Amino acid sequence: MYVSRFSELERHIQTVTGDQAFQEWSAHMSPLLAESPKREIFEITSGDAG
Repeated sequence: MYVSRFSELERHIQTVTGDQAFQEWSAHMSPLLAESPKREIFEITSGDAG
């Protein structure tokens, strides 16, 4: 996606971050990002862990 104006980018970001599904995903992922290497997070979210 190409954004020609900063205001357009802000609007797209607000649309994504305002979405309930994104907020739930973010609430789940944020603690993982703070504590685990990215490889482990990928394994958890892709279902390859364990």
